[in-house]
Amino acid sequence: MAISYRKRIYTVMPTQEDTILKTLIGQRVQILAYINFIVRDRDISEDVYQEVSLYTIKNQEKINDEKHLVRYIRRVSRNFSLNAIQKERKKPISVNHQLLDLIESDWQQFDKESSTPMYGALKKCLEDLTPNANNLINLRYAQGISGQKLADRLGKQVNTIYVAISRIHKTLAACIKERCEVRGYKL
Repeated sequence: MAISYRKRIYTVMPTQEDTILKTLIGQRVQILAYINFIVRDRDISEDVYQEVSLYTIKNQEKINDEKHLVRYIRRVSRNFSLNAIQKERKKPISVNHQLLDLIESDWQQFDKESSTPMYGALKKCLEDLTPNANNLINLRYAQGISGQKLADRLGKQVNTIYVAISRIHKTLAACIKERCEVRGYKL
């Protein structure tokens, strides 16, 4: 199936939503590190990461393959991070774009590495989550329900939802790292 977007033809990946979710969760540490380098605030970094995740899933028709997905996430992360800084400071910002381009080129070296071991680990780690954690991840990312709407739907405070999602991310990251290291793949 081909989709035309700004005079470019993109082929939608067969299980694109799953691939996007696996990439976002599997590369969470790298994405957060990149975002945090720009915004210099952990809380804002988490917010930006969640915005990037939702935006990427909602705009999946713009992504034509897995390699493009990684570059797309990085570009969206950069733009959302810069917007977050500007929003926080309520005035225009001056950013050293050359420095960001250098970081971008360093990050690209990891694009060539196979993430298959991470996907396998992610799959197992997702299976190990509690049913409530799996449900929360599904509602937030697969169904794209916003934090506030999710809190309303579950009858919880929005901060409680964000804390729970953050803990799930940390649990998944630790589990993936452990499973990969056991198999001799260093993260």
